[in-house]
Amino acid sequence: MHRLLGELGIHNQVIAPSHIPRVGRKKVKSDRIDAIELATYLREAMLTAIYIPSDEDEFMREKTRLRHVCQKRLLAAKQQVMGFLRRHGLRYSEGKSNWTKTYWTWLGKIQFSHRGLQMVFLDYVQQVEALLIRLKELDLEIRNIKERWVKKDVVDAIAACKGLDTFSATSIVAEIREFSRFRTASEFMGYLGLAPSEYSSGKKVSRGSITKTGNARMRKMLVEAAKSYRRMPRKNNKLLERWARVPVPMRDHAWKAQRRLFKQYWKHLDAGKHPNIATVAVARELAGFIWALATQAEKSELAKELAS
Repeated sequence: MHRLLGELGIHNQVIAPSHIPRVGRKKVKSDRIDAIELATYLREAMLTAIYIPSDEDEFMREKTRLRHVCQKRLLAAKQQVMGFLRRHGLRYSEGKSNWTKTYWTWLGKIQFSHRGLQMVFLDYVQQVEALLIRLKELDLEIRNIKERWVKKDVVDAIAACKGLDTFSATSIVAEIREFSRFRTASEFMGYLGLAPSEYSSGKKVSRGSITKTGNARMRKMLVEAAKSYRRMPRKNNKLLERWARVPVPMRDHAWKAQRRLFKQYWKHLDAGKHPNIATVAVARELAGFIWALATQAEKSELAKELAS
C-alpha cells in the first residue's frame, strides 16, 4: 500500500501501531475521532514511522528468511528420522554426535524386515537429504548475492564478530538495513528487545527481564552467538578469514568485543547469576558492538559514495 500510494504521488508514512500514544478508556469511538487523533499526533511529531526497505533490501531479507525456514524444516526432518528409529528400538551408539559421516553410514546399513517400514524410513531420510541439498543451494545463492549487494561492507564488518558467520551477518543487515537510524547502541539494544524492563518509582529502581520487543529471530540469533563467548578468546582460521575482509580498526574492535564479552560472561556467573541470564547479558552487549561496527562501515560506505 505504501509503495502504491508513492507511485500515485501521495506522500505517506507507515506508523508502528505499538508506538501510537494511548489515552484513557474511550467512551465514544469512531473512525472520524480516530482520524482526528492520528492527525493531531502526526502534527505534534508523536508518531513513529517504521523503516521501509528498498526492493533490493526486501529481496535479501526474504531470501535470508527462506534459508531460516529451510533450516527449521531440516531440523524437524532430522528429529522425525531419529524419532522413527527410537520408536522401533534403534539407537545410534557408534559415536557421540548425530548426523556425522559415521551416522550416515549407520543409517545406510539399517534394514527393516517389513518392506513397508523400510519404505517409510527411506522417505524420512530422503526428506533430510533433499533439505540438505536445498540449504547448500541457498547458501551459495546468498553468498553470490551478498558480494553484489550495496551493504556488503556492513555484512563483512558484522561477520568479524565471534559467533556470527557470513549468513547470520547477512540476515542481521537484511533485517535492519540502516544502523545509523539508531542514535546510540542502547537504542539499538532496546529495538531488539534485549534491554531490561523497568518499573521504577521515586528512589526505588526495579528492573526485570528483557522486554522481548522487536525482531524475535534476530534476538534469538544474537543469544545463540553469545553462547560462543563462554570460551576463551581466540583467533581461529575461520575468524581470521573473515577478518581479512575488513580494515584493521574493525578487527581490533571485534577482538576487543571477544575479550570483554568473555570476561562479562564469567563475571555474571561468579556473581551467582544463572547461565541463561549471563548469556542474555552478553547478547545485549554484543548488539552494542555490532551497532558500532555497522555504523562505522556505513560511514565508510558514505565516504566512498561521496568520493566517487
